Amino acid sequence: MRKKKLRKAIHGEVVIVEVKEIPETAKRLDIKEKHFVIGESSTIGNDHRIAISNAVAILEDEENNRYIDNSDDTEVFCPKSERHSTIMLPASKWQIKKAQEFDYANQQTRAVVD
Repeated sequence: MRKKKLRKAIHGEVVIVEVKEIPETAKRLDIKEKHFVIGESSTIGNDHRIAISNAVAILEDEENNRYIDNSDDTEVFCPKSERHSTIMLPASKWQIKKAQEFDYANQQTRAVVD
């Protein structure tokens, strides 16, 4: 039997990686809006969002790692659509991460900021 290859999606500096399981300690966040910001833009005001529906849950564990559990496909988008194309996130379980870059002058890794 072939193992299913894990997938990932990149939307600007946000990296969404498929996971086999979400930690049992992760708690569902109470989202009141029709979207949830998964990556804030500190320089151009164009954050990265995921569309929220009854089929989409956002969870957070005790280490502040965030996860998406979507039983139906959902959109990842920006308010300014000309900046990043909308992508469709297939139904699965995902972890939200930030892209990393290496600062050679300071010899450190840091999160990419849009």
